[in-house]
Amino acid sequence: MSTITPELKPYIDQMRALARTRGLGRQIDTYSDEDLLAFLREARREKSLDASSSDKPSAATMKTMSALELCLLGEGMLEQSRWPEAKSVLLYALKQSKREGDKKRQVYVSIPLGQVYANLEDFPQAHELLQEALALARGLGDRWLQGAVHDRIGDIHNTQSQYSQAIVHYEEVLAIGEELGNEEILAVGYGNLGGVYTEQNDLEQAIAAYEKAVALSKKIGADERTATQYGNLGALWARQSLPDPARKTPPGKVPVFGQRLNPKTDAADTRVNPEEEKRNLDKATRMFNKALAIFERIDNPASTAQAYRNLASAYRQKGNVSKALKLYRKSLDNLARVGDRRGAALCHFDIGDMHWDRIYDRGGDINKARENFEKARVLFEQAGDLRGAREATRALNQLRMVS
Repeated sequence: MSTITPELKPYIDQMRALARTRGLGRQIDTYSDEDLLAFLREARREKSLDASSSDKPSAATMKTMSALELCLLGEGMLEQSRWPEAKSVLLYALKQSKREGDKKRQVYVSIPLGQVYANLEDFPQAHELLQEALALARGLGDRWLQGAVHDRIGDIHNTQSQYSQAIVHYEEVLAIGEELGNEEILAVGYGNLGGVYTEQNDLEQAIAAYEKAVALSKKIGADERTATQYGNLGALWARQSLPDPARKTPPGKVPVFGQRLNPKTDAADTRVNPEEEKRNLDKATRMFNKALAIFERIDNPASTAQAYRNLASAYRQKGNVSKALKLYRKSLDNLARVGDRRGAALCHFDIGDMHWDRIYDRGGDINKARENFEKARVLFEQAGDLRGAREATRALNQLRMVS
């Protein structure tokens, strides 16, 4: 018998409608009204794990929670970049799913857990877990779920710069989308292919893929996904304004844009034509502003923070340091709302890097560079991002050599 009263039904319907605007229609439909009610009650009890809290639930508390509640809790921690805590909660959720005999939930839990392992640089464990999840999804005969796992496996190969393997999985996502006639899946697949082509510096294919993703996302009313693709297009144009050696981000490099280049030593012929650079950065800022407008409208502080950081990086490349600093502060304000330490670390790293860059023309502040790199190091460590912490430590060591 349903426990959903007439007073509660509108809230459940609002959750489903919101999920669809963010391109999550198929996922939300896998949950019953009772599942969503349980989540609402848990969210009210925990207040969505107040972002300022660094504590995960005790083992005793987790024993009283369902696999669904644990999965949602772990995903929230993942979004806050609380990776070690997310790992602990999601592992418990996986155990609970097995205890409950819910194979579909096992797959759902494995997808974010695989991402956590990748973020913690345990790639073998990430791939092993996701291959097990893929086998489960195949056994269930759930093509949509198979596509979700292929999508995550592709993401992890992309992170490892294994682009040919990533493309294999992203093309499988597209094949499933075509088979099911599901434009939501197709939008995801094209967006991911655009990311791989961007990393390979294949401008034409990347733009074509991103534009297909934007068109499909608009068609199905997935505002958040539309904004994400605008941001990806902006990132693509921003990269095109960088000198050739800086267009490809080396493994473990933290900043997205503005890799440090010493004007005294870098060859002049690697520089982008100034007019072309301006055109590319103008295109980038237009795309970033489109993304920002949507993220602010739907009140997504985490993505709004990323959009502000992207804009800050573009204005930094334009040489407008004061504008960039204002935008970085807005990014940090939004990150504080969601308690995202890693996002804050990336911002502080960028600010430190910007101050360091300006030391060459005597406009930088070595103390501010050091202060921001140190903040980044601490925050990376708290988030469990070992690569980020190493990059910040390396930057601090290099600063000591020039101070």
